[in-house]
Amino acid sequence: MKLNKKNKYLIGGILAMAFACYFLAVKKTFELKGEMAVTNDHQEKYVNVNHELAKLSKKEQNLDLQLSSLDLDNSSVQNNLLRILNEQSEAYGIKIIAFNAPHVTQHNNTKVKTQIFTLEGSYVSILKMLHELEKKGGFGRVSHVDYEKNRDFRNRTSRLQTTIFLKEVK
Repeated sequence: MKLNKKNKYLIGGILAMAFACYFLAVKKTFELKGEMAVTNDHQEKYVNVNHELAKLSKKEQNLDLQLSSLDLDNSSVQNNLLRILNEQSEAYGIKIIAFNAPHVTQHNNTKVKTQIFTLEGSYVSILKMLHELEKKGGFGRVSHVDYEKNRDFRNRTSRLQTTIFLKEVK
């Protein structure tokens, strides 16, 4: 055999061994490396899911705590407001003179609901009640307060009536 023919067989044998090694060992290694990368991505997602689930659970507990602090039942907002007003009126010595139906207006995509009610009592007790309503926070914000002092000349007494507008934007 000539040297040139031996070199051709040697190069052919090396190439055949390289292809055999690739298909028998290296190809499977690359496939396993790809599967490992996918598995690591899934594992990171599952770890993040557990972390996110714990965060959402804690957030739910905080929201439940805030909702319970608002002291609201499952009934309508108007019923809850009337209940809170009755409780506070007994505590502060205030009379509820009028509790009108809510006034609802629509602007573009927002709905504005205004509760209008009239209270009678001392100035300080009405302010305390307004502070309680603002602090509860579930009924909206006080948008207008109108004080009116009425004098009864027959009994020589004065009364302070307050009309309150409580606005809620939805």
